[in-house]
Amino acid sequence: MVRVDFPGVNMVTKRRADGTRRVYYYHRASGVRLPDDPRSPEFAQAYAKLNAVPAARPDEPGAGTFAALITKYKASPDFLQLADETRKAYTRHLATIADGD
Repeated sequence: MVRVDFPGVNMVTKRRADGTRRVYYYHRASGVRLPDDPRSPEFAQAYAKLNAVPAARPDEPGAGTFAALITKYKASPDFLQLADETRKAYTRHLATIADGD
């Protein structure tokens, strides 16, 4: 059995009915299964691809942030169908909440 020294990789060992063991590797943050051989170039490439951070655009809030949630909500049909005064009030309150970080 090969010990994995990649941070953020889970190593799961499964025992089959016939007594043999099988080792699976998973990227912890995404849950995506990695190739079976951690010494292979394919494993390193898949690992690097999953850990690559996309370049943030300065005009967009980062994914997973409250600001991104507000931006998506303001673009949603639920928000756009509200009355004008209601949208203005919601926008004002959301801005207050977002500034309270």
